[in-house]
Amino acid sequence: MKKHLCFIPVLFFIISIVYAQTASPVPQMDSAVKVLAGDMHKTLIGKRAQKITVGQFIYRSSITPLGTYWINQLTEELANIPNRPYIILGGGSAGSDWTISGEIVEVADIIRIYTRLMRSEDRAVETASHSDFARNEVITRMLLSEGSHSSSVAMDEWEIDSFDNPVPYEIGADENAVVMNRTLHDGDDEDFFLLVPDRNGRLVIETTGNIDTYMELFDANSRESLEENDDGGSRYNARIRYTVQAGKRYIVKVTGYDGEKGQYGFRAYFSTQALPDEDENDYDSTT
Repeated sequence: MKKHLCFIPVLFFIISIVYAQTASPVPQMDSAVKVLAGDMHKTLIGKRAQKITVGQFIYRSSITPLGTYWINQLTEELANIPNRPYIILGGGSAGSDWTISGEIVEVADIIRIYTRLMRSEDRAVETASHSDFARNEVITRMLLSEGSHSSSVAMDEWEIDSFDNPVPYEIGADENAVVMNRTLHDGDDEDFFLLVPDRNGRLVIETTGNIDTYMELFDANSRESLEENDDGGSRYNARIRYTVQAGKRYIVKVTGYDGEKGQYGFRAYFSTQALPDEDENDYDSTT
């Protein structure tokens, strides 16, 4: 009898380890976001903020389900605060005076999410904080882009999108812009992205990866096709260079050339190269 009693604590210890490896981190994240939103709210009140944008939380220069979940929860918590004097703008919107964004990093066996409140005008950081979560199987899967762990082409987390329901993308300042990982698969041969530049300038819009992509740029309001490209980027990737206007809404459509399917990356950023002498948007997008 005593031998059985001694075995019970050992069994409980083993079960605890297994549970810790597979337990969902969502309740802990929800609790952390609630506290974070409360602290952000107090700061925004003190700064007399008017318009807020919740931007991207990147991991290894990519957008992951974990980052997307953090964005959605933080947006929800802030939007549901009663009698707040500021408004929350949708992703990809221009005109905010404050931006909340951050980064996800690995620290030993801990996943740390850094959150920063910045002035949109000059990107100066006003406040910064972090939230830690023990790494386990569940949170590891949340750090993977859909389809990256499977030989088959899976639907990505931003589906279902369309011209009227595009996926917002926050334009990068340079070529180190965040890569959004997406897939083209059976039943979905088109992806749509919303770009709203916060200043005038020359944009580089491109795909990355190993599939042959075709890209087209539109004026979101008039639906006029502004530019298109097939193999202007590296290998078979598409790339468009186009001079944009601050606050104007642009739609980018990405398809697989000749119906090709697979995983690819998308990014858009302001070019630091000097413009040619000819009319800016007559410039060959393949160069």
